[in-house]
Order: sequence, then structure tokens, then C-alpha cells
Amino acid sequence: MKNLEQGKIGARSYRDIRWQLFILGFFRFSEALAWTSIFPYVFLMIKSLLPENETQAARAAALASSVVALFTFGEFLMGLPWAKVSDRIGRKWTLMIGAVGGIISALGFGLSRSLSVALAARVFGGLINPNVGVISACVGELVKGDIDEGKAYSVVPFLRALGGLIGPVLGGWLADPVKSMPSIFSRGSMWEKYPYLLPNLIVALCLACSGLLGFFFLEETHPHLQSRRDIGLEVFRWVSRTTKKAMGTLSRVNVSLYMALPSSGEDAIPLDHIRDVELNSDEENTEPAEDEALTLELPLRNTYTPQVILQILAASILAFHKVSSDVIIPIFLGKDYDSGSTPSTPSTPDSRKREVFKFTVGFGMSPVGISNVLLSQAVVAIIAQVLIVPKVISRWGALKSFRWAAVIFPWLYCLTPFTARVTHPLSTVCMLVDIWIKGVLANLGYVGSNILLTKTSPSRLHLATINGAAASASCLARSIGAAVSGSMFRVGLQDGVIGLPFWTLSAIAGVGSVLSFFLRDEP
Repeated sequence: MKNLEQGKIGARSYRDIRWQLFILGFFRFSEALAWTSIFPYVFLMIKSLLPENETQAARAAALASSVVALFTFGEFLMGLPWAKVSDRIGRKWTLMIGAVGGIISALGFGLSRSLSVALAARVFGGLINPNVGVISACVGELVKGDIDEGKAYSVVPFLRALGGLIGPVLGGWLADPVKSMPSIFSRGSMWEKYPYLLPNLIVALCLACSGLLGFFFLEETHPHLQSRRDIGLEVFRWVSRTTKKAMGTLSRVNVSLYMALPSSGEDAIPLDHIRDVELNSDEENTEPAEDEALTLELPLRNTYTPQVILQILAASILAFHKVSSDVIIPIFLGKDYDSGSTPSTPSTPDSRKREVFKFTVGFGMSPVGISNVLLSQAVVAIIAQVLIVPKVISRWGALKSFRWAAVIFPWLYCLTPFTARVTHPLSTVCMLVDIWIKGVLANLGYVGSNILLTKTSPSRLHLATINGAAASASCLARSIGAAVSGSMFRVGLQDGVIGLPFWTLSAIAGVGSVLSFFLRDEP
């Protein structure tokens, strides 16, 4: 907290900026919560907004994926404009606008009674969200000098991932509370009229908390805007001083903070040390200018080498099929178990072959059951991120680890739809093992991809540019993947082949596995 009293941000230790990093990470946590919390119930919500007919389920599957995709596509469209806005009004106030807009989007989605309002709320939520680029810029402007970069840069991604894991669980548990928690939420109340409002209220509350934390405690990190008046910090300082004065501690704190330095005796500071401090300060002030000059001298056209382009393409393919799987898995779990679609006793070998692949069997789970499945995936992913991924990469290296993940994914996608045809409860066990392995492989792939992108960069001066391009490409891939996967699921249901979207993802992941053998771990 003591750094809130400082003016312009200079080089600090990790201990000094960790509170700032936590606030920035909480913005990403709330954003991830807003995006992923709809996964368990979006299919059922969209289905309830459509007229009942024979194509209701197929249309709901396609539209559900569109609802998810619209959010990330809005982020992709407004990423660069929001970065320019933050250069004019500052990073902090740009994030405040995003928090307020996110609250409006969440409440609008939870209160929507028509499909058009639901779609509009999600589009607005993505367009108004500046976090993708602005927070990365904030972290880069905070982390300076000899700070532990590995520890500092891991705070925001960890909280973002945590929000992505908690979101589906939260949405599944709180959706339609009249049915899932009838002892608390009674029939005839507003919760029956708006069955999906409760999870969105929690999302809005988290967004409000992130906005309040940012308003009162977040520092402006833009180098040219740090001298501007900050009303939020001023209010915090006034409240802090008033509280200390009321408790009778302000005078003691001032005395301890502003003690005179001895000019003689054994505790005196020698003049040559003061001169060293002044010289070091001058040297530190000249380093950013030198770095900026070097950055301007390096041509950007030499940044995107063939190897860098391959790395970005490989990361985008991974993002595409992983988010597509994340979208259709809850739909697959919520699809009714159609006993009529299970194969009857075949009379000919040809019919046996056809029915191996032509079926529309799902798991028929409720939102609570879907959220429990996703919760287990979250727990496994967290454990793997802490215990498995670092050891695997340390032993095999980033390149080999990424290749193994890329090669295994296509086989898993091939097997996923057949888990529903296994006898219950073994079918649920098979599905759990399937998504657990995918969660571990996804973590392995993302971490390996980030390391490879850094290693293959021709210059660290343009590393931010390369990572920004990779993030934009992955965001676009996620948007397209989320939209296309729902349409593939719809076509599969109409043709009686529920495995179609999974086998399509297998083919796409197969392209990524082939591409991984062209990657290197050096420029």
C-alpha cells in the first residue's frame, strides 16, 4: 500500500507491485468469469427462448455456440481501438469503463427474455471489454529493472485461468435455482421468471469489486499520464489519513517516516555514497531512452520470421480446437439420452457398420451435473499446472512436450463421442478421463507454446509485438471455433451423427500435430 503514495512509477521489486498485479489479475478473473460462466446453461437457456419444434435442439446448439463466440469476437474487434483509447485517457480509466460495461452486459444477459436481447448483451460485453491488450500493457509498464519476471508475469494469467475454471462451475450451480435449490428459491418468485439471473448477478458483483479495487487502489501506469490527478487514490489517501488521525496514530507514523538522517557519527551516510546513488539514478533514467531508440531502429518486417509465423499458427490451431471442445462438451453432456437412437439388434453387417458411427446419444445431464463434471476438470487442471506441467517441460523440453500434446489430441477427439455409448455409470467415468487428459494436454500445450514463442523471437525488443500478434490470432481462432463448433453440432444432430463435430476437431488437431514437427526451439 505504501507505493500508492508514490508519484511516477519507477523500478520496484516484486513485493512492491504484487498488490497492483493482483488488482489487474482480478480484472481478468472477472472477465473470465463473465465469459465461461454461461457454458453449462447457455444451451438450455437458448433452447427455452426458441419455439418448441423438431429442430429446437439443433438450432439451440448452433445459437449457443454463437452466443459464446460473440463475446470473444467483440474483444478481437475492439482490442486495438481500446489500446489507443488507453493511450489518451490512461490505462486505469479505460479499465473502469470496461468494468461498468461488463456489469451492464451481465445484467442484460441474465434479464433477457428474448434471443435478440441475449445476443446483444453478449456482443456488447465483448466490445466494451478492454482487458485483452490494456492489462498486458499495464503489467509490462509495472515490471521493470531486476524484478523476478517469471513470478511477476504469472500473477495475472493465473487469476485469469482461475476465473476460467470457476466460471462453468458457478454457472452450473446457480442456473435455474428454483429447480436446483427449491428450498431456498421458491416458485412464483423472480428467480422462476429469470432463471439465469443469479449467476449473472454474481458475475456483475465480481466486476463491481474489480472496478472498485481499481478505482481506489490501482495506479496509472502510462508513462506520460502518471502525473494526472487521480480522484480514486486521493479518496483512499484521505480516508487512510482520517482513519489514522481518528485512531491517534497519524503523528506517530509521520515521526517514524520522516526521521532526520545523521550527518555525523558512525551512522552518517558518506558523501561518496550519495554521489553513487545520484549517478545510478541518472543511469537508470537513460536506459529506457536507449531501449526505445534500439526498438525504433529494428525493422518490424524482420520480426515475423517464418518460424515465428509457424509458432503463432500452431498456437492458434490449439486455441481453435480447445475452445471448440469447451463449447460443445457441455452441449454433448446436456443432450438427452435418446434411447431410440441406440442401435437395435442389427440384421446385416452393413447396418452394423453404419450404426457404429450414426447415433445421437448424449448424457442428459442437468446444469448441476454438467458443472460438477467441469469442476472435476478444473481441479485436475490446477493440480496438473502445479505438479505435472513444470516437471514434464523440465524433463522433455518445451518443443517435445508441445509435440506430444499436439499428437495425442486428435485421437482423443475421435474417441469422445463413443463415451456416451458405454454402459452407465462407466460412460461418465470414460468422459471424465477424456476431459481430464484434454485439460492436462491443453495446459502443456499453452505453456510450451509460450516458451517456444519466446525462444524463436529474433529480438526480445519486439517480444511484446509478437506476443500481441499471437494473442490476437488466438482470440480470433477462439471466436471462429466457438461459432463453427455449434453449427457442426447442429449438422451432426440433423444427420444423426453426433460425433461429427468431434471428428472434425480431430482432423483440425491432426493438422496441428503435423505442423508441430516443423517447429524449432530457436530463431
